[in-house]
Formats: sequence, C-alpha cells, structure tokens
Amino acid sequence: MRTKQEFEIVVRVPTLSELMACTSEGKRTVAESADTGEPVHIDDAVSGLACRCICPGCGRPMVAHRGERRQHFQHASDSDGRTCVSSGETALHKFAKKTLAAALRLKLPGLRESDGRNSVDVVREGDFMFDSAVLEKRHGEIVPDVVCRRAGRILHIDFLVTHACGPEKLVALRMLDVGSIEIDLSGYRDRPLDTLADAILSEAPRVWLHNPKVSPAQAKLAEIERKRLEQVERQARDLLAAAAAEIAQVAEEVGAWDVF
Repeated sequence: MRTKQEFEIVVRVPTLSELMACTSEGKRTVAESADTGEPVHIDDAVSGLACRCICPGCGRPMVAHRGERRQHFQHASDSDGRTCVSSGETALHKFAKKTLAAALRLKLPGLRESDGRNSVDVVREGDFMFDSAVLEKRHGEIVPDVVCRRAGRILHIDFLVTHACGPEKLVALRMLDVGSIEIDLSGYRDRPLDTLADAILSEAPRVWLHNPKVSPAQAKLAEIERKRLEQVERQARDLLAAAAAEIAQVAEEVGAWDVF
C-alpha cells in the first residue's frame, strides 16, 4: 500500500533563468497563469490551451506543447510570438513588482560623495519603506523596471541579469533627476523563484544609478572647501602680518645700533 507522501504532487518552481528564457519564435519554458498570475513551468502545465496560461509580455494565450522530446509554451495560432521576445524581462518585472508590493520595503545601498579631501553621506544604507510598487510604462525618457512610490516621491528600480544600465540611460536619469538603483541578480540565475524574494529585498548587490541628493551633497562639499580656503587665507594673512611686524622690529633694532 502506497503512503500519502507517494501521491503528493511536487510543483516545479522555475528558476530565474527559466523565467527569463524566450526564443526568437516566442517559445518559453515558463508562462503566466491566467487565473492566478503566478509563473507556471511547462512540467506542471496541462497540454494545449487547457493550460490556461498567457504570455507575460503581451498577455495573449499560450499553448502548452508536451511532446516526448520537446516541451514548451508557444503563442496560440493567431500569433507567432515574434512581437514579444522580451517577455522574459516582463515576467521578471512582474515577479519583482509582486515581491516589492507584498513587502513594501527595500534595502537601499549607502552612498557617499567625496571631493578627494572631504566626504559626506548622501544616503546611509538601510531599509526604505514605501506605499506601493507598480510597473511603469514610461517616465520621461526612461522606462524603469519597477517604480516604488512613497508620499509623492518615487524610486526607480532596475534589475541587472545580463546587461547593466547603459550610459545613455544614466544621462537620461540625471536629466530627469529621479532616484534610481540597480539590483544585480546575475548571480541568482539558477535560484528558484521562491528563494529570490530576499535577494530582491536585501541580499543581492545594489548600486545607485542616480540620486537627487548628490547635487546638494556636492554643494555642501564645495561650501566646506570654500570655508577651508578662507581659513587658510586668514591664517596666511595673520602669518604675513606677524612676519612683517617682526621684520619691522628687527629693522628698528638694527637701526639703533648703526654708529657709522
């Protein structure tokens, strides 16, 4: 007689790599459940349209192909999927947004600004609490992966899996002057999705792409340097005045000894 454990169904939890993978024909190993919005691995899907899965990129129905040699999701017959080959990135963004929306917190990296002589804290490392996390289509010239909002302030969050943020986007971020961080998930590609929450929220390396507080910090450093130079100038004037007085006194004494 079989035990209860032998009849338990083990659901395959996709890895980050599987979530991101998408061929040029729109074939995927992981799709999105039309009912729950959760990622579904092809191993756990019912064949055909009965899988009730959609493309995480375009939202159109996907068919589960469960052949003996090849198993994958593919767009239904009304589309070959070529218009949404970035659906893997969209799937990651949705997963990250859901994680952030559930936690409403995120560890921010520390940031210091230095002029080579002095340095000031721009941001101290610590948890940032926010009100909501949303997928934003566009903010000015920027398309962030996820946007966190708190009392009128916004924070852009981008995820590095294969490519880091390029110089053009960095320039656009400075022009927009909005806070933005990049979280490096490249070392977590083989991790199951159900273990990625801590990586997104706190564990994974992260850096500031731009912080609006950098400019005030630079102004503060400039003011510190201006005051330092003023003090150096005052000290130099005082030393010169003291030296001039000493020279004058010596000259007087030498003159008093002049008997020729």
